[in-house]
Amino acid sequence: MKRCKTATIIFLAACLPAAAAVPETPGVSPAETDSTAPEATVRPAPSVVRPARYVYSDYVPSCLLSPAEMQRRFAFTSPSFSPVLFSWGSGGIVAAGSATPYPGMAGVESGSLHAVQSVGNMTFTAYGRATKIGYFCGLSTQWTVGGSASWQFAPRLGLTVFGSYSTRGYVRGMSPAIAEMLSTPQFGGYLSWDITDHWGVDVGAVTQQNNLRRWETRPIVAPYYRNGSTKISVDVGGFIYEAIRSRTSGYSNPTIGPPKPVIPIAPRE
Repeated sequence: MKRCKTATIIFLAACLPAAAAVPETPGVSPAETDSTAPEATVRPAPSVVRPARYVYSDYVPSCLLSPAEMQRRFAFTSPSFSPVLFSWGSGGIVAAGSATPYPGMAGVESGSLHAVQSVGNMTFTAYGRATKIGYFCGLSTQWTVGGSASWQFAPRLGLTVFGSYSTRGYVRGMSPAIAEMLSTPQFGGYLSWDITDHWGVDVGAVTQQNNLRRWETRPIVAPYYRNGSTKISVDVGGFIYEAIRSRTSGYSNPTIGPPKPVIPIAPRE
């Protein structure tokens, strides 16, 4: 019995300091205790660092893109600018620039300076242009210089002569479709006839060097619509040239057709 009393006294002596460490809060409800208790500090979980060998991009298959996103990514946008640098009473100097992306082929950026001078019924222009073509694993630069002279010798008749020289911009490794978009050396002239106050036509000829370094002469037939100083024209001379050449050259298709089968016929006795 004495051993049990001694053990009980030792157990109570050990529990009394722990009970005294917790102060009692008389008259306080559990809700008030929760509202006045300090907020627990939540430590954020450590971020997961991916290995350097994983590369993540924003690639999305075209079939999952929205129509607006498809138009934004694949539209042939061409931002351009043309500020007037200097001007005087009968002329001025204008800068121009543009950037045109061709998805899957190249990106074309160009900048130019144009000088314009009017003397009576004549107008002279001169320009220089630099064009950079960025294609797959390559960059090509093309330089162009040219000019024109226009003479309005009658109220509804005018004559324009022009010419330009361009360095070769097409290089090996570039998409063949880009070759038709590059400038080539050319010269020519045309007569402008204002049939009415707004409608007219340009008729003339141009000699141009093609991609094979050969010179070709093509007609210029360009109906136009004029509204003040704005002139909108469409040259259909190339269509007329190809139609006439296909008639006179004796062929209408440059491809070689399949061979015609020959049926052997046995000789008659």
